[in-house]
Amino acid sequence: MSLNRTEVLALLEAASRLMEPYNSNRSYTQKELYDYFDSHFTKNYVDHIILSNLKQENGRWQVAFPESELGYGTYYDTSFDDRTRVEQTREGVTVIHRVENGLYPAHEEQIQIIFTSSGWKINGLWWYSDCG
Repeated sequence: MSLNRTEVLALLEAASRLMEPYNSNRSYTQKELYDYFDSHFTKNYVDHIILSNLKQENGRWQVAFPESELGYGTYYDTSFDDRTRVEQTREGVTVIHRVENGLYPAHEEQIQIIFTSSGWKINGLWWYSDCG
């Protein structure tokens, strides 16, 4: 199984839109978060990326700082350009994307997409600031 560049970028854009209605002052149980993000993200991504940017109070999760930029995204940048690379790997697909948006120092993001029993899902995200 493989995805072409157009399919990969469409998946990433659609997944990033999931955060728009989610981000509110409402809190969620962990199961509600898993169910909500299940269409585009693995449990691994929810555990390591999304939950690590939320706070837990009384067994429920909510955006830690709603007014920050972390309250409005899936934690990867979607301004893909000609330098964005899509590489097929044994595990699935890796997207390598250079980010120079001025919000943070220039860095490289690597997004891992894997094929699961319910389709292609975003599984991991890594930032590298030492690229040139």
